[in-house]
Amino acid sequence: MRMHAILDKALAATAELWPRLAAIFAWIAQAAAILDNPLQYPGATVRARYQALAERLSAHLSTPAGEPIRAWASHFLKITRSYWPGLFHCYDVAGLPRTDNDLEHLFGRLRHQERRITGRKVATPGLIVRGSVRVFAALDATYVADGHHRAKSASRVRALRRDRNPDHTGKEDYNRTLAVLFPHDQLQVLAYNREIGDQMGKNIQKKRSVSDDEAREIAAVMQKQKDEVDALMEANGVKNLVWAWFDGGMGSKLRQIKVPADVKGTKLRAAGKKFEFMMREAGASITSMPSSETYHALSTGVLDTMMTSSASFVSYRLYEVLKYINAPRDYSIWYMAENLIISQKTWDRLTPEQQQIFMEVAEWMHENWIYDNFKTLVDKLIKAYTDAGVDIHYMTEAEFNAWLEFAKETAWKNYASVI
Repeated sequence: MRMHAILDKALAATAELWPRLAAIFAWIAQAAAILDNPLQYPGATVRARYQALAERLSAHLSTPAGEPIRAWASHFLKITRSYWPGLFHCYDVAGLPRTDNDLEHLFGRLRHQERRITGRKVATPGLIVRGSVRVFAALDATYVADGHHRAKSASRVRALRRDRNPDHTGKEDYNRTLAVLFPHDQLQVLAYNREIGDQMGKNIQKKRSVSDDEAREIAAVMQKQKDEVDALMEANGVKNLVWAWFDGGMGSKLRQIKVPADVKGTKLRAAGKKFEFMMREAGASITSMPSSETYHALSTGVLDTMMTSSASFVSYRLYEVLKYINAPRDYSIWYMAENLIISQKTWDRLTPEQQQIFMEVAEWMHENWIYDNFKTLVDKLIKAYTDAGVDIHYMTEAEFNAWLEFAKETAWKNYASVI
């Protein structure tokens, strides 16, 4: 009873406010109904309907009936004008949050994924919602493709100019740097990966069933190619000390990728420009990105298939999001060179004794460490994907030959046409 009395007293004290609040609520309810858009009108239609409501409200203020809500309506229209440029994109862009709650939910999901991928307890405060950036922040993913060196340089210039400006406020032009955001289908990121046909004759018989004569013939051809590349590097001021190469495979959420026909219809991250050309010819939709971004891309559906190294398949825990993997063993079409090189000028400054030490270490690495390390990486991949229950396939000779013939008709011809 006491609570009833308190409420009755409060309602009586504010009775004169209720008619004005009811009028305000009626206008807000109309605005909410338009923005809620239950009939799924396109953005242009929602904009036109909301514009008509704003015009009716403005006209209402010029009448005596509008006087009680003038202060509220003026503020309402002012806020509407400030948000107007970006208010209706959400009706035309799938997945773009419409409300603050939806936006917070999206940010929370992104923070959760970041914590899960990085292992950190707290996500980085990197989601900026300010001005036109709010639309970009609401996208499923934004990939930083290039520019970290320029960003670091800009940061250093900012620090220098800030220290030289006694009147620094933080609003100067040197506090900003230029960035450009492109739709994913208008941007191609070229990887550093390079395609190597085989291991330059090293352990050929361990990798493939060939005779002694065939192994010697293959090794001789590859040694000739190796010598030509070494000479080309030296002509450009680079001394190659040792060849190092690692293979990889193909993983997918959809199916096993065994032959070129299996690629058709996939959203694929390839490994280098020529692989991208070849996979596009096979019917894949290509999306370029660094390996470090592929976990999130696979999780959100930006990708469903990808190529990368054995090390990346394990280190980025892709076995958590992939269902199938074509793993390297006797055959593979993916290789990456990671040679040990040194500037020719630096090499020339070394004494003959120092050069000899480098060459002995390089020879030891070639004969002992590289292949063993490569095999260890593959063994780790097999164990991790077996433990995760991923379906593992090992490329057969027939499948390798199918890829080889397809490469000859696509990537090889394309490469020959541009060199």
